[in-house]
Amino acid sequence: MRGKLVTLLAALVLLAGLAAETVAVPMVNKVVGVGVDDSGRPWVAGSFDINSDRAADRWQMTRYTSSGAEDTGFNPDPVGHFLDIVGGGGVDHSSTGFNGHPWMMGARDTTGDGVREDFTARRYDPATGADELGFQIDHPVLGAPYGSLTRGGGVHNDNTVNGNDPWIVGARRDDLPNRPGQGTVTRHNTETGEAIFGFLLLDENLNDDWVSYQGVGAGNLVGQPVSSSMPYLFVTGTLTNGKEVMRIYDITSTGARIGDWELDFGADRFLDARGVGVDPRNGQPWAVGAFDSNTDGQRDGFASRRYDPGTGTENLGFLLSSSLGDILDVDGIGVDPDGRPWYVVLLDVNGNGSPDRWAIQRYSLTSGLPEVDSPIDSRFTFVPEPASLLLLAAGGLMLCRRRSR
Repeated sequence: MRGKLVTLLAALVLLAGLAAETVAVPMVNKVVGVGVDDSGRPWVAGSFDINSDRAADRWQMTRYTSSGAEDTGFNPDPVGHFLDIVGGGGVDHSSTGFNGHPWMMGARDTTGDGVREDFTARRYDPATGADELGFQIDHPVLGAPYGSLTRGGGVHNDNTVNGNDPWIVGARRDDLPNRPGQGTVTRHNTETGEAIFGFLLLDENLNDDWVSYQGVGAGNLVGQPVSSSMPYLFVTGTLTNGKEVMRIYDITSTGARIGDWELDFGADRFLDARGVGVDPRNGQPWAVGAFDSNTDGQRDGFASRRYDPGTGTENLGFLLSSSLGDILDVDGIGVDPDGRPWYVVLLDVNGNGSPDRWAIQRYSLTSGLPEVDSPIDSRFTFVPEPASLLLLAAGGLMLCRRRSR
């Protein structure tokens, strides 16, 4: 699967007789975007090195000011249950006391045996770092039969009592008789965790023609501010025909696909388009990812584009750049209240082609240049070597990179 250089598995133990999706992932090296709050402050979550040995020791969630300075942060998993996390969880935008509280989602080992027991979604108090709310999101009784998670789809802004309901995207368990392994979307009740709406990511012929789905965001099609109903979900990814697309799904009643378009812009083509988020002023979705400028299939840089969901036409876009170094990878964070997109990027600072530091960026809608271009805590980890596969004879371990969907 094409995709991210650093959204990887750092130690996948291959055990005979166990399905890959149930094997433990002790820790991955990654940083993902979470969302942007109503004050324009972005959140990131990622693996963290606390003893300066460049190995991931725990997870960290950090909020930054609208100018890129570190604002607050905490360890979201002090008991060490999370094996992996996914981005796009979102930040509560409700009118309740939970406004501004971020979500994180991922796989957990709750028994200490090194095997994933469940997936979970958790919401945190930004002032204390307390895990104030959470639930399983793959429990068969609750109707969320996930075999793997891909990404959160943000929050559904219609719960004014308990906060926003989270959206989740992943693949169905392979042991299910009804379309096993196919892409699944569910929305969960904030208070109970119950999956109150869901559907499969199918084409018009009820086939799953996705190779990967990498980004998700909720919005609308009418060019108005995102309302409380937020009736559409935008999903980016790669199809079996090799096309990078943005697809639109009805999330009010049917889950039906109601539109899509290829993510090309002139002679340039996305190689792994990832959804960033939806402009809260007009419901228009952004995509970001590696692009090919001369159709040779090789990455020539990173770009971001905003689209009119009614027509599928691009109406704003720019290339990503940094004054700090060369960008080697990018993950979406979200769009601020003024419509400006944020990204977390991995940088080669010294020009040797290897990653050195994570940074966050916010781009101007008029110049297309970064208004914020700030390195974040150097303790957020990454894998420094570019090799895609490392075999270790001792112990029979295989260390694999996995590109996220």
